Amino acid sequence: MAAHPELQTLDSLQMAKLEDEPREALEEMRSSGQPWRVNLAGEHGVVVQDVNAYSEMLEIVERAEAIEGLRRGIESMERGEGRLASDVFADMRRRHKILSDD
Repeated sequence: MAAHPELQTLDSLQMAKLEDEPREALEEMRSSGQPWRVNLAGEHGVVVQDVNAYSEMLEIVERAEAIEGLRRGIESMERGEGRLASDVFADMRRRHKILSDD
């Protein structure tokens, strides 16, 4: 996975532009593809990011979480944990009194 670029913290001129000409300032941010960090009262306040870039980031996070879940499942299987699906289905059929197709 690629390294994260450092968030661009808006300087006073950029903050003034964001306040005075928000449409133009946001279009610049959108075209750069980079999120902005907006500090409030000297503290890290909010991150402003293009919605498409944010959606892409969420997809990457979901993919990473799915891969991690698969990795854990494989490790569990390799340790001999878990049960065969056929055993689980047989138990479900018995528990719920479902006739087998056999």
